[in-house]
Amino acid sequence: MGKTYTDEELLSLCEDWQERLGLKHWGIGIRTCRAKDINVGGQAEISINLQMEQALISILDPVDYRGNDLFPQDQEVSLVHELLHILFEYVFPESPGRLEEIHLESSIERIARLLVKLKRT
Repeated sequence: MGKTYTDEELLSLCEDWQERLGLKHWGIGIRTCRAKDINVGGQAEISINLQMEQALISILDPVDYRGNDLFPQDQEVSLVHELLHILFEYVFPESPGRLEEIHLESSIERIARLLVKLKRT
């Protein structure tokens, strides 16, 4: 089951997940934005500044989600996915288009879905 949230709820979820993932000391902004404002064409994206320990997460506005009932949008999974990128960024710097990046994205997505599922049970 997919879930969508208000901006305030997303901020609260972000703070909760920062605590869970050991990222409480990070300054993380979160915003809902339209598809045209997300560069990767996906459900979310993150801009990370490792040196400043800051990040901005953009979550796709539900009005632009083009999924279906079989794959509903779940903004919490998207949020956790992007937060996990912070942890993995230290070890696996971004390498767009490479096979390693495809496998990393797939692994992060599986971990995000599992973590959210565990939290909800």
